[in-house]
Amino acid sequence: MKNLKKKIVALIGATMLASSAFAITSTSVGFTGDVVDGCVFSNPNYSANFGNIPVGTVGTTNVQVVLYCTFGTAYTVVPAVDVVDYSGTEAVKISAYTDVNRTSQLTSTAGITGIGEGGASPAYINVYLRANSVGKSDFGQGSILSEAQTITTNYALQVNF
Repeated sequence: MKNLKKKIVALIGATMLASSAFAITSTSVGFTGDVVDGCVFSNPNYSANFGNIPVGTVGTTNVQVVLYCTFGTAYTVVPAVDVVDYSGTEAVKISAYTDVNRTSQLTSTAGITGIGEGGASPAYINVYLRANSVGKSDFGQGSILSEAQTITTNYALQVNF
């Protein structure tokens, strides 16, 4: 009987030690952070294609960029450079405009402005491009292109806020 009591006491002691050795505790970790005001284009690379430009005309195309800004953030979209010079068979200048008639040129001092509406409401911004020859006849739409060539270049936009 003595041995049985010792065994029961040992079993109770082992159970108590085991339960305290494997006790489950918990804690919480708090996180903080700030979302700062700003703007970002939805895509770092957009594409526009002049297609087949007939000789004796001016190349035109357009692209729509999507801009996300925090609510209430004032922004201005401007080109990185006002005019992109392309040297191929014929020297070409590519410029951007804020209107479909290409009368209001997009420049570093004349950009497209707006106020951010928040992440769920992006701004859809149309940019109208024109490829003009350098030093050729101008029939009201810009200097005409007169040499066969493939134009491949980039026109960089940036957003200031």
